[in-house]
Amino acid sequence: SKKAESLLAQARALEKQSQRAAALTYYKMIVKEYPTTPPAKIAAERIKALGGR
Repeated sequence: SKKAESLLAQARALEKQSQRAAALTYYKMIVKEYPTTPPAKIAAERIKALGGR
């Protein structure tokens, strides 16, 4: 999904800027809205890495 990829790019950019909470929000949105996409798999890993649930 292009939308999931776009959200993932935004989340990664936020993470690079140390906007951890905002990045987590995006990652969680990807997992919830696009659970079967490759970006969701990456997002789930990032949520774990950032200590989210």
